[in-house]
Amino acid sequence: MRKPKWKNIGIIFLALGLLGYILFVIIRSSTGRDNRICNKVIITIKDSDQFQFISASDVRQTLVESKIKIKGRTISRIKTEEIEKILFQKNPVIKRIDCYKTPSADISIDVWQREPIFRVYGASNYYVDATGSFLPVSPKFVAYVPIVTGAVNKQFAATKLKDFVLYLRKNEFWNAQIEQIDVDSVSELVLIPRVGDHEIELGTIDGYEQKLDKLKTFYLNGLNKIGWGNYKSISLKYKNQVVCTKK
Repeated sequence: MRKPKWKNIGIIFLALGLLGYILFVIIRSSTGRDNRICNKVIITIKDSDQFQFISASDVRQTLVESKIKIKGRTISRIKTEEIEKILFQKNPVIKRIDCYKTPSADISIDVWQREPIFRVYGASNYYVDATGSFLPVSPKFVAYVPIVTGAVNKQFAATKLKDFVLYLRKNEFWNAQIEQIDVDSVSELVLIPRVGDHEIELGTIDGYEQKLDKLKTFYLNGLNKIGWGNYKSISLKYKNQVVCTKK
């Protein structure tokens, strides 16, 4: 039988020793990273160029009020998921939040805000976003969205009215035309357009797609020829009819 060469055995032991050393360095350095002290909290509002419902200072204030200490703590003791959960619960304008540890032992908090699609103005004053969630009105920022006035309750605002406004937003013509929606006591709508000195009596919200198509046809084939200043109201309440009231 062929005897093993001492040279080969030495190479094996050397390789095993080197592997053990590498594992030791990895474990030690990993432990060192976890025990480093956090010296900086970086808060970024990702869509601050579009909305200013919340600022980095607001987020810091929420951390203070919630007694969440980050700076000065070891990285291993900072629970990023808990920070995300608390900030999300405390700030209804937050749509998404990412909190994570950086390679340099800092904590980064990235925030995205909810986008309002209309504002209810009256006894109650709030914004509604595309999911039907409610956003408080901020003294720091005003969103340029359609205003809803009158007898509107939150259930109607978050469901049928939200769907109606989303339809307007997706249609380039109506998105540019409608600036105010008034809701009466029986949930019938009156639309206030940007162009023309008239009101649009939509009636109930049911079948609004057909009603608006009918009105657009009247705009293009009627008002464009006879002028936009002759009527004080245009009613779409009646099936297959556009009823105009002169000034």
